[in-house]
Amino acid sequence: MYGTAPVSTERAQQMRDASTRPEGSIGTSGKPLTGGRVSGYEHNRRLLGPQLTMEAYRKAERNPAVAAGWGVMRSLALSARWDVTAASDSPTAQACAEHVRRNLGIGRARSPLGRSWERMLAEFLTPQLRGFGWWELTTREVDGVWYTLPLWRDPGSVYQWVTDADEQLVGIVQQANWLSRSAEIPISRVLYLARDAEGTNFEGVGLLRSIEPLTRDQTETLQAMMAAVKRWALGTPDVALDKRAFMEAHPGASDEDFRAEANRWDGLLAKYMSFERNRFVRETWVTLGKFGGDLASQPGFDAAINLQNRLILTAFLAQFLQLGAAGSGGSYSLGQVQADVAVQAAENMLEATRDELNTSLIPRMVRWGVGDVSDDDLPTLTFSGLRAPLWVQHLDKLPTIFSSLATPQTAVEDELLRELGFGADAVDRTPAERLRGVAGRPPSGTVPPGPAVIRSTP
Repeated sequence: MYGTAPVSTERAQQMRDASTRPEGSIGTSGKPLTGGRVSGYEHNRRLLGPQLTMEAYRKAERNPAVAAGWGVMRSLALSARWDVTAASDSPTAQACAEHVRRNLGIGRARSPLGRSWERMLAEFLTPQLRGFGWWELTTREVDGVWYTLPLWRDPGSVYQWVTDADEQLVGIVQQANWLSRSAEIPISRVLYLARDAEGTNFEGVGLLRSIEPLTRDQTETLQAMMAAVKRWALGTPDVALDKRAFMEAHPGASDEDFRAEANRWDGLLAKYMSFERNRFVRETWVTLGKFGGDLASQPGFDAAINLQNRLILTAFLAQFLQLGAAGSGGSYSLGQVQADVAVQAAENMLEATRDELNTSLIPRMVRWGVGDVSDDDLPTLTFSGLRAPLWVQHLDKLPTIFSSLATPQTAVEDELLRELGFGADAVDRTPAERLRGVAGRPPSGTVPPGPAVIRSTP
């Protein structure tokens, strides 16, 4: 049972002693893999295991609100400008950066592998939606240079996660009933990206985890709405047959003849409901009627569907797309605030993807293509342009900022320029020069040179 476990003073001092460097783990993640499969994280039985999860997620991705929400986030992310920054000005660092630039097709470089950077980036972003993704890394030789090619692998084809004694991922077993064979791929040849993958939950927690139940509810709502539309838009035909009148009009007719007449009208009404007939010619013993047919009588599905759409879009931080819809009020300023939040979320998503690629992909790409280089020469992926720099928003205030703010330290001015979005560094000046505002001017006592041209009046 959970509780406290008091220890002696001597034991407490030993437990606090950090003078010895730990060389191995004592505990576990608390969520051990079961047969190489993630367990203990997911309570929904429909989403247990990558195969069931990806099947459900792909159905959810076809929902219009999901397509709109993810489309907004992905479009924002793909609008950023990417570059490869060299670690230094050394020839080795510059060569490494150029190799990565050509390998990925970033900037004006065209990848010899025939794949655009935007297409690869779109793949690298999908783990944010589905929880995780993985690629098998292979190399291709083009004109004597080895380039790294990440090959997409279906997340639903993961059968087992291979871990070491510390529960760190060291490989993936790929197996599924639609594959002809299984394969164990070591982590040295795998690019693995995930969102919120804590402990042994290598499947992560994607945006669709909170959205998928809503899409199922909306599917059932739409099905009920269409059933109501079909039921109430036309109304249900009602026919009454007068048996006495039928018998009088057909002397010698039997009960079988009357039942045949009833069956004939049943077929006619079925064709009417399926839009195969649009008129009837009836006899005097037939009385036609209907019940229903009033669209105002159907339940208010609009409110339920709009609510579901708003909840789905909220999960993507794109609820501003719902402003103006029925049951969803708002203003331009509110929509602008929500749009700014969405841009920030897209930027955070890109930062997470960038950091993982810089850690997991770039080192192998460089060393497989250029050679064994040190970590100090490894380039990094960078992006910009997702949002306008702050100085653009405050363009009218810049003269006041730079004329009234006295920054007696270079570090303070550097921070000010960085926060405003400028890439330039502050000029190193003494505090006295900053306070007097004489930076860049000739020293006092120096006679300035005369004018280059003396204009005379005619």
